[in-house]
Amino acid sequence: MGNFTVKSARLAIDKKLLISDTKVTRWSKLVPIKVNVMGWRLSIDKLPTRVNLDARGIDILSVLCPVCGECTESTSHIFFECSFVSQVYKMFERWWDIHIPETRCYQQWLDWFLALRLHKVQKAAFGNNVLVTMVACVVS
Repeated sequence: MGNFTVKSARLAIDKKLLISDTKVTRWSKLVPIKVNVMGWRLSIDKLPTRVNLDARGIDILSVLCPVCGECTESTSHIFFECSFVSQVYKMFERWWDIHIPETRCYQQWLDWFLALRLHKVQKAAFGNNVLVTMVACVVS
């Protein structure tokens, strides 16, 4: 039996409480930390969407998307399926002259993005542009 330390207690608590994932978290030094955090929360589906809030027992008037009013407001809907976000992706296609396939979730989008053949700097710029724009769309 070893000696008790604050560090050992913190590590034991973190191991039990923190989300453990084998995937590497994508961080960019070119965007504000809040954008990186939002991207991380998107990847683990921990954004306060209406569906997630309802699942936590928070009483909300409707779980429908306030933008299109057609589907429930889930992470996948907000970032990949809503008619509004589809228009945003179309603008990115024209701006970058890249075909963005229809994806239904973050993992599908990430798989496509990782396979995208662009110069390293262009790829980083494209990914950062998409992430920052999506954050701006959700916040506004």
